[in-house]
Amino acid sequence: MAEYRGIDVSHHQGVIRWEEVKRAGIQFAMVRASYGWEDKEKQTDAQFHNNVKGAKQAGIPVGAYHYSYATTPEEARKEAAFFLDIIKGYTFEYPLAYDVEAQVQAGLSREQLTEVAMAFCEEVEKAGYYVMIYASKYWLENKLDFGPLKRFDVWLAQWADDATYSGNFGIWQRSNEGQIQGIDTRVDLDTAYRDYEQIIRAAGLNGLAPVQPEKPKPVMRVGAKVEYSGYLYGTSYGVFRGKKVSGTYTVSRIIPKRKCGVLLNDGLGWVKESDCKVVG
Repeated sequence: MAEYRGIDVSHHQGVIRWEEVKRAGIQFAMVRASYGWEDKEKQTDAQFHNNVKGAKQAGIPVGAYHYSYATTPEEARKEAAFFLDIIKGYTFEYPLAYDVEAQVQAGLSREQLTEVAMAFCEEVEKAGYYVMIYASKYWLENKLDFGPLKRFDVWLAQWADDATYSGNFGIWQRSNEGQIQGIDTRVDLDTAYRDYEQIIRAAGLNGLAPVQPEKPKPVMRVGAKVEYSGYLYGTSYGVFRGKKVSGTYTVSRIIPKRKCGVLLNDGLGWVKESDCKVVG
């Protein structure tokens, strides 16, 4: 299984020197964008824009997350709209995550909190993003129902030597005590187990254009179309020997290793393979 070294950051890490972070071997970063929904000026993470731009300039793939304290689906949808407004204009190689851990949500039933998470995730998903849910092992096991939420990846928060969550998860936040060159505070350490950049690009999500597969190059073979401009070196009857032609022709015969081993248009003339450009 492939593993990718990552971190997640917010304004708590201050101004990050992202080129140093890249040299330290970090392969992705999850960046806090926002929390709540009432005040864009106050509730946009103070380092969000700097972090996204800095990480991208350093060549580090980026995802983003929103810290929630919504207690109803209506509030969750407001948070989703708030979050989408803040991140607009950026592309993300890693998922957009819904951070569920606020104390105000702890009193909700499993059904209620699941409805809240679903409301947020569906809104962000409808906007064309790859969405995941961040929560602790306890909350994942006891406060969320992954029957209805199963299509969303999980970002597991469990600070331990080994992850013991029995469900599926794509990212594991394994420590909050990381020390990384380029960051002057402790930082959360993460491991991703999926090639999110490839997955997201292939699906054309997060503002990324899908990667187009390379078209196979046409090969020299009988029946191929070739462009040729030059002299004919003769035919079986010598009729057109020395005639200058230019155009697109069909290959009728190929004699390997012969100097002029490509016959054009059922006897028009023999030419060198190296002088032909295969076009179809």
